Amino acid sequence: MTVSHAEIESVVDRGSWMFDFYEYDGKSDYTAFVGDGVDDLDRLILMVENTKTKFTLLINVGLFSSDWRVTRMEDLVYMRSYVVSKFGEVSKIVL
Repeated sequence: MTVSHAEIESVVDRGSWMFDFYEYDGKSDYTAFVGDGVDDLDRLILMVENTKTKFTLLINVGLFSSDWRVTRMEDLVYMRSYVVSKFGEVSKIVL
């Protein structure tokens, strides 16, 4: 199941997030990304843009336990724009 805008907003409203990035290149397992600001999202977006192999990106939307959703590039762009609209161009969200 893919992530919804409401789930993205809920994650951002908590002030931090976690992604798992699975690259199907025959060498990698997965990479976990945690973040709490625009700089972190920019690094993740750049990494996804520069990936040449097939991959899956998941975001944890769970509050008390893990609940993972498939995430696409347009979801990352929406998430970044939501962070900026709510908190500005911050490198760390302070609640």
